[in-house]
Amino acid sequence: ACSSQCLCGVVSGLQMTNCAGKGLSSVPAGIFDNTQWLDLENNRIERLPEGGVDPVESH
Repeated sequence: ACSSQCLCGVVSGLQMTNCAGKGLSSVPAGIFDNTQWLDLENNRIERLPEGGVDPVESH
């Protein structure tokens, strides 16, 4: 599922969830089901959820 705060699609064969530059203070819910590449840059996230997040492809 794609969070309403992010853009989702396939880039270079990877399922991408792009939440960059959205002013987020926390990781949006519901984005880890099929995400292989997660972009959270340029947000206000100071801490990851307890237990971390699902592993994603880093680029």
